[in-house]
Amino acid sequence: VPDDVFNDIYSRLIMIAQDKARLIVTVKDASGAPIPNTLISGLQDESGSNGALTNENGVATGYADEGTANISVSGFADLVDKTVSQAVQKGITYNIDLSVETRNFLKITSSGNYKFSGRITRVDVTVVGGGGGGNGGYCRSGSSRGDRASVGGGGGYCVVQENVDFSPNTLYGAVIGAGGRGGTGNAYDKFDSEFYGENGGSSSFLGVTANGGSHGTQTSGGAGNGRGGNVTGSAHDTGGNGVAGSVYGYSSFTETVLYGGGGGAGYGGKGGADFGGDGATSWNSPPTTVQANTGGGGGGGLGDGGRDDATNGGDGGSGVIALRMHTAA
Repeated sequence: VPDDVFNDIYSRLIMIAQDKARLIVTVKDASGAPIPNTLISGLQDESGSNGALTNENGVATGYADEGTANISVSGFADLVDKTVSQAVQKGITYNIDLSVETRNFLKITSSGNYKFSGRITRVDVTVVGGGGGGNGGYCRSGSSRGDRASVGGGGGYCVVQENVDFSPNTLYGAVIGAGGRGGTGNAYDKFDSEFYGENGGSSSFLGVTANGGSHGTQTSGGAGNGRGGNVTGSAHDTGGNGVAGSVYGYSSFTETVLYGGGGGAGYGGKGGADFGGDGATSWNSPPTTVQANTGGGGGGGLGDGGRDDATNGGDGGSGVIALRMHTAA
C-alpha cells in the first residue's frame, strides 16, 4: 500500500544519509507465530538510539553501522535470550529471521531485572521471603550438665497476587530475600539474643512483597508461613517438628506447592514439608541446611553439656519468585 512505499523510501534515505546498513528483523516463536510489540536490541532507530519495536507482524526495522550487528532479545521473563550475529555493509538492506523460545512460567532464584514482551496479557506472581535462621544450641551447667535444644527458624512468608499491573518492555527489579544465618552454638549456662539466628530477608516483585521468616525465642519456634519447631520439656531437650507452610504458591503454570516450611528444633525435629531444615540430633550432628531458594526456615542447634560443646543453628533458605504468564487466547 502507499504507506508502505513511503516508509520504505524514508528508511532508505535514512540509511544513505547516515551511512548505515538497514536491517529488517522478523521475530517469531517456534510455531511461527509473530512476537509483537517487543524491543529488539542491536538495532538503531532513526535517531541512532539502540532498540526497535516489532509491529503486529513481529517485524522490526532498524539500522546498524558497518561491521557485525548483534541482534537479540534478552532480559524477558517470557522469552529465552537469543542473539543472531550478521555481518553488514553500509548501504545494503538485510532481512533477518529471529526464532525465539517462549515460556509461560519462570521461577526466579536470584535478584535481577526482568521485562515482558508484547505477547503477554496477564501476569500472576508468587513471592516468598527468605527463611529465618535456627537458633544455636547451648548447655546446662553443674554436675548434671546435659543437652539443650534450640528452636527452628520460621519459613518465609508467601504472598500470591494474580493479574498484577505491568507494561511491556519495561524493566522491573526482582529482589530475592536472603535466608537468615543460623545462630552460633555455645557451651555457656545462658541463653540470650546473642545466640539467635537471623531473620530472613524480604522478597519483592511488581509491587508484591513477602517478608522473611523470623528466628525464634528460647522455647518457641520462629514465626513465618510455616512456624519453626518448638522445644518441649523442662530441660528443653525435646525438639519439635517445623510446621509446613500454610499458603500455596505456583510451582509451575498449573501446579501449586506449600512454600516456606519452618525448620525443626534441635534434638531431632524435622523440617516442615519439603522446605524446612532438620534440627540437630547430637552435638556433632549440625542441622541440615534447608533447600536453597525455597524460603524454608533453618533447623535448631543442640548443646551437649557432657562435652561442653554445641552446634550452630541451620541457615534459612533464600526466597523465591514464581511467575505465571498468560497470552491472548
